[in-house]
Amino acid sequence: MSKCKITVLRREYYQDLADQYLADPQVGKCPLFKEGQEFILERGNGKDDFWNMMNGKFCSDAWDAVSRYIYAALQ
Repeated sequence: MSKCKITVLRREYYQDLADQYLADPQVGKCPLFKEGQEFILERGNGKDDFWNMMNGKFCSDAWDAVSRYIYAALQ
């Protein structure tokens, strides 16, 4: 069975860009992730598989950025 590991390497926040583009520029770094956090995905294993990562464990913007690569890795 195919597996893929996602590791949070770092969280970044750029105040100058937030001031320019965000409705709430004081939002800060993403509170859902921590440096070093890992997610193991298995193709079709049920609870933590590719299709269920959005169940409160993964930020929708981050998932949108990486999901196509995860899907390809699991094929």
